[in-house]
Amino acid sequence: MQIILFSIAFLFCLMTSHVSYAEHPRVEPVELSKEYQIKAAMLYKVTWFVRWKTKSFVDKNSPINLCIHEPDPFGSFIDQLVDGHLFGKNKRRISILRIEHLEEDHSLADCHVLFIPKESNISVPLQPGLLIVTEEQSILTKQAHINFVTKKDHVALEINMGNLNKSQIRISSRLLKLARIVGN
Repeated sequence: MQIILFSIAFLFCLMTSHVSYAEHPRVEPVELSKEYQIKAAMLYKVTWFVRWKTKSFVDKNSPINLCIHEPDPFGSFIDQLVDGHLFGKNKRRISILRIEHLEEDHSLADCHVLFIPKESNISVPLQPGLLIVTEEQSILTKQAHINFVTKKDHVALEINMGNLNKSQIRISSRLLKLARIVGN
Protein backbone atom coordinates (compact mmCIF):
# COMPACT_ATOMS: atom_id res chain seq x y z
CA MET A 1 0.00 0.00 0.00
CA GLN A 2 2.86 2.35 0.89
CA ILE A 3 4.49 1.72 -2.49
CA ILE A 4 1.29 2.52 -4.39
CA LEU A 5 0.94 5.77 -2.46
CA PHE A 6 4.60 6.60 -3.15
CA SER A 7 4.12 6.02 -6.88
CA ILE A 8 0.95 8.11 -6.97
CA ALA A 9 2.61 10.89 -4.96
CA PHE A 10 5.61 10.83 -7.31
CA LEU A 11 3.38 11.19 -10.37
CA PHE A 12 1.30 13.91 -8.69
CA CYS A 13 4.41 15.91 -7.83
CA LEU A 14 5.60 15.54 -11.38
CA MET A 15 2.33 16.75 -12.86
CA THR A 16 1.96 19.69 -10.48
CA SER A 17 5.52 21.02 -10.52
CA HIS A 18 5.62 24.10 -12.72
CA VAL A 19 9.10 25.54 -12.51
CA SER A 20 9.89 26.83 -15.99
CA TYR A 21 9.39 25.71 -19.56
CA ALA A 22 11.64 26.20 -22.55
CA GLU A 23 10.20 26.75 -26.00
CA HIS A 24 10.69 23.32 -27.56
CA PRO A 25 8.21 21.38 -29.69
CA ARG A 26 6.57 18.54 -27.81
CA VAL A 27 7.42 14.99 -28.77
CA GLU A 28 4.47 12.85 -29.80
CA PRO A 29 3.22 10.60 -26.97
CA VAL A 30 4.34 6.99 -27.00
CA GLU A 31 2.41 3.95 -25.71
CA LEU A 32 4.19 2.86 -22.59
CA SER A 33 3.19 0.47 -19.83
CA LYS A 34 2.16 1.95 -16.48
CA GLU A 35 5.23 0.32 -14.93
CA TYR A 36 7.59 2.24 -17.21
CA GLN A 37 5.61 5.46 -16.92
CA ILE A 38 6.09 5.24 -13.16
CA LYS A 39 9.78 4.32 -13.48
CA ALA A 40 10.37 7.23 -15.89
CA ALA A 41 8.71 9.64 -13.46
CA MET A 42 10.68 8.21 -10.55
CA LEU A 43 13.97 8.44 -12.48
CA TYR A 44 13.26 12.07 -13.32
CA LYS A 45 12.16 12.96 -9.79
CA VAL A 46 15.10 11.16 -8.14
CA THR A 47 17.44 13.71 -9.73
CA TRP A 48 15.69 16.42 -7.69
CA PHE A 49 16.93 14.77 -4.50
CA VAL A 50 20.57 14.26 -5.54
CA ARG A 51 23.42 16.66 -4.83
CA TRP A 52 26.56 16.52 -6.91
CA LYS A 53 29.78 18.34 -6.17
CA THR A 54 30.11 21.54 -8.19
CA LYS A 55 33.12 20.13 -10.05
CA SER A 56 30.77 17.54 -11.62
CA PHE A 57 29.59 20.30 -13.98
CA VAL A 58 31.48 22.36 -16.54
CA ASP A 59 29.77 25.55 -15.34
CA LYS A 60 26.68 26.73 -13.48
CA ASN A 61 24.58 26.50 -16.67
CA SER A 62 25.55 22.92 -17.52
CA PRO A 63 22.63 20.46 -17.66
CA ILE A 64 22.24 17.33 -15.61
CA ASN A 65 22.91 14.58 -18.15
CA LEU A 66 20.58 11.65 -17.61
CA CYS A 67 22.03 8.80 -19.68
CA ILE A 68 19.93 5.79 -20.62
CA HIS A 69 21.66 2.64 -21.77
CA GLU A 70 19.98 0.78 -24.62
CA PRO A 71 17.55 -0.83 -24.95
CA ASP A 72 15.72 2.32 -23.85
CA PRO A 73 12.48 1.22 -22.15
CA PHE A 74 11.07 4.77 -21.95
CA GLY A 75 11.13 5.96 -25.57
CA SER A 76 10.05 9.58 -25.99
CA PHE A 77 7.98 9.46 -22.77
CA ILE A 78 10.92 10.52 -20.60
CA ASP A 79 11.82 13.29 -23.05
CA GLN A 80 8.32 14.69 -22.55
CA LEU A 81 8.70 14.57 -18.77
CA VAL A 82 11.93 16.55 -18.64
CA ASP A 83 11.36 18.91 -21.56
CA GLY A 84 11.73 22.49 -20.42
CA HIS A 85 11.81 21.83 -16.66
CA LEU A 86 14.50 23.65 -14.71
CA PHE A 87 15.35 23.07 -11.08
CA GLY A 88 17.94 23.57 -8.40
CA LYS A 89 19.62 26.78 -7.34
CA ASN A 90 21.37 27.02 -10.71
CA LYS A 91 18.13 26.28 -12.62
CA ARG A 92 19.66 23.33 -14.44
CA ARG A 93 17.79 21.51 -17.16
CA ILE A 94 17.96 17.75 -17.64
CA SER A 95 19.38 16.49 -20.88
CA ILE A 96 18.55 12.92 -21.98
CA LEU A 97 21.43 11.04 -23.63
CA ARG A 98 20.98 7.54 -25.03
CA ILE A 99 23.93 5.17 -25.04
CA GLU A 100 24.18 2.05 -27.14
CA HIS A 101 27.80 1.03 -26.52
CA LEU A 102 29.69 2.68 -23.70
CA GLU A 103 33.13 2.20 -25.23
CA GLU A 104 32.17 3.50 -28.69
CA ASP A 105 29.31 5.96 -28.24
CA HIS A 106 29.81 7.85 -25.09
CA SER A 107 32.04 8.74 -22.23
CA LEU A 108 30.51 8.22 -18.82
CA ALA A 109 32.33 11.38 -17.78
CA ASP A 110 29.47 13.27 -19.48
CA CYS A 111 26.80 11.45 -17.44
CA HIS A 112 25.48 12.46 -14.03
CA VAL A 113 22.84 9.71 -13.91
CA LEU A 114 23.07 6.40 -15.76
CA PHE A 115 19.96 4.22 -16.05
CA ILE A 116 20.71 0.57 -16.87
CA PRO A 117 17.57 -1.35 -17.90
CA LYS A 118 17.20 -4.99 -16.89
CA GLU A 119 17.59 -6.08 -20.53
CA SER A 120 21.07 -4.54 -20.64
CA ASN A 121 23.98 -6.77 -19.73
CA ILE A 122 26.62 -4.15 -18.94
CA SER A 123 28.49 -3.71 -15.72
CA VAL A 124 29.69 -0.24 -14.82
CA PRO A 125 32.15 0.39 -12.01
CA LEU A 126 31.29 2.99 -9.40
CA GLN A 127 32.67 6.41 -10.29
CA PRO A 128 32.71 9.70 -8.41
CA GLY A 129 29.75 11.87 -9.43
CA LEU A 130 27.90 9.18 -11.43
CA LEU A 131 24.56 8.00 -10.00
CA ILE A 132 23.80 4.50 -11.31
CA VAL A 133 20.14 3.44 -11.36
CA THR A 134 19.04 -0.10 -12.23
CA GLU A 135 15.90 -2.22 -12.23
CA GLU A 136 17.16 -5.56 -11.00
CA GLN A 137 15.81 -8.01 -8.46
CA SER A 138 18.36 -6.94 -5.85
CA ILE A 139 20.79 -4.06 -5.66
CA LEU A 140 23.14 -5.81 -3.25
CA THR A 141 24.93 -7.74 -5.98
CA LYS A 142 25.21 -4.78 -8.38
CA GLN A 143 27.44 -1.74 -8.62
CA ALA A 144 24.46 0.59 -8.40
CA HIS A 145 23.16 3.27 -6.08
CA ILE A 146 19.42 3.13 -6.69
CA ASN A 147 17.33 0.21 -7.84
CA PHE A 148 13.70 0.11 -8.97
CA VAL A 149 12.15 -3.10 -7.70
CA THR A 150 8.88 -4.23 -9.26
CA LYS A 151 6.73 -6.60 -7.23
CA LYS A 152 3.33 -7.39 -8.67
CA ASP A 153 1.95 -3.97 -9.68
CA HIS A 154 4.21 -1.92 -7.39
CA VAL A 155 7.50 -0.12 -7.99
CA ALA A 156 9.70 0.49 -4.95
CA LEU A 157 13.10 2.11 -4.41
CA GLU A 158 16.18 0.46 -2.94
CA ILE A 159 19.18 2.64 -2.14
CA ASN A 160 22.65 1.24 -1.50
CA MET A 161 24.28 3.63 0.99
CA GLY A 162 27.69 1.95 0.78
CA ASN A 163 27.86 2.57 -2.97
CA LEU A 164 26.63 6.17 -2.55
CA ASN A 165 29.41 6.92 -0.10
CA LYS A 166 32.03 5.48 -2.46
CA SER A 167 30.79 7.69 -5.31
CA GLN A 168 30.65 10.93 -3.30
CA ILE A 169 26.99 11.49 -4.08
CA ARG A 170 24.54 12.87 -1.53
CA ILE A 171 20.85 12.04 -1.50
CA SER A 172 18.25 13.99 0.43
CA SER A 173 16.90 12.41 3.59
CA ARG A 174 13.41 12.98 2.15
CA LEU A 175 14.13 10.41 -0.56
CA LEU A 176 15.88 8.06 1.86
CA LYS A 177 12.71 7.93 3.97
CA LEU A 178 10.78 6.55 0.97
CA ALA A 179 13.31 3.84 0.10
CA ARG A 180 14.48 0.52 1.41
CA ILE A 181 18.08 1.11 2.53
CA VAL A 182 20.61 -1.65 1.81
CA GLY A 183 24.40 -1.84 2.15
CA ASN A 184 26.26 -0.08 4.93
